[in-house]
Amino acid sequence: MPKIFGHELPTQVKVGFPLAGAKEPDDPVRVGIGTAKFGLKVNFFNNQHKGVYVSLYPQIEFTVPGTHAVEKGLANPGQTLILPLLVQKEFKHITSLDTWRPWRRFASFQHLISNANACLL
Repeated sequence: MPKIFGHELPTQVKVGFPLAGAKEPDDPVRVGIGTAKFGLKVNFFNNQHKGVYVSLYPQIEFTVPGTHAVEKGLANPGQTLILPLLVQKEFKHITSLDTWRPWRRFASFQHLISNANACLL
């Protein structure tokens, strides 16, 4: 597990390659890999006594190179950066999970890198 300031952070890695399909009138069905997603979920606050957990779950959605998913109508062009904050509260018989989910779509990965560099300067 990764450590920050000497504390272990429970972490999950998620990679997804969904099967997608599209159908237009008078055209055959198109099937292939849709928008792929890679994410890293970091649970940075755990209070088991009170049943409260808080996680940050940054993800990037992108088109897999070579699949021609955009041309087939199976995925949107560009990449999407998603930065959800997950707050979970456990009660006696039910668990509540709330998500705050800002996102940003980029036309290209180079644009994403340029914006990240601008923010770091």
